[in-house]
Amino acid sequence: MRRSRLIGIASAAQVFLTFGATAMDSSQSDNAHAFEVPGTGYLIRLDDDGHRAGMIPNAELVDAMTQWIVDVSGMQAPEEPPRFRLMSPAALMAEAFTAAEGAKKAFRPPSGSPTIEALYDRRHSTILLPDGWHPNPIYLSALAHELVHHIQAQADYRYACVGAAEAPAYAVQEEWLQLFGTTLEGSYGIDRLTLFVRTTCGM
Repeated sequence: MRRSRLIGIASAAQVFLTFGATAMDSSQSDNAHAFEVPGTGYLIRLDDDGHRAGMIPNAELVDAMTQWIVDVSGMQAPEEPPRFRLMSPAALMAEAFTAAEGAKKAFRPPSGSPTIEALYDRRHSTILLPDGWHPNPIYLSALAHELVHHIQAQADYRYACVGAAEAPAYAVQEEWLQLFGTTLEGSYGIDRLTLFVRTTCGM
């Protein structure tokens, strides 16, 4: 089944969300093999790795993915890892709208009953994940996206607009997905034009 997925950053004042209209269902990307995070020596046992569905990512996995992101992006390593909180899809959606209330442009999802895949709560340095989270390539790509937002917050990077802040996160997510033979377009329906619109100021 295909469904829309949303990824974003939540803060006290605004919410940054991205969505793919034809995202690949996470079950389609489940693999039983192990995968080494490049340059770290850390081996992820996809859909195992000591996780059951509904468990937060372990510290070793987060450290390895963070190191990989720093290596491929050139961004500054964060001083502290993020916190994590699991929420139901309905609670994630409510969190997104609550954060958006103070924004100049409150987010309105497209038709098709989209689901929130991940959010970054900048105020609490917390990545919010769905309560069924487990380490498959698609969920891990969303984790990589949100880890970029954590790195941005820790280093206090400043951007001209929300879209400019999203550009590095999408670039890292694309590179992660390519490790598994897929792309943002193939997994999320985010083609080059859509990506340009979502990462360009004034669009």
